[in-house]
Amino acid sequence: MKKYVNHNRRFVEFNAGDLVMVKVPDPRLSKSSRRRDPRLMQKYVGPLPIIKHVGMLAYKIELPSWWKIHSVFHVSQLKKYSADKEDDAYNHPVAYNLD
Repeated sequence: MKKYVNHNRRFVEFNAGDLVMVKVPDPRLSKSSRRRDPRLMQKYVGPLPIIKHVGMLAYKIELPSWWKIHSVFHVSQLKKYSADKEDDAYNHPVAYNLD
């Protein structure tokens, strides 16, 4: 049975200082909490830095001070943050040569 379960399991490991997205434990923490339809609410918030590795499968995350929740999360609640390269292209002005 173990080989069937582990076949699709992904191995995830983070280091201190890595940026991660945290699964929203409470919809009120989401920026889109004003929306009524839960399907449109943010599933993850971040990026937030990892402070340290705690235990086998848990990480301590640096949370905003106004969040009143525990700062240790299981690895299944975390997702590695990757900045969109397309968004960076929109932030920089494009120079055109009109000659």
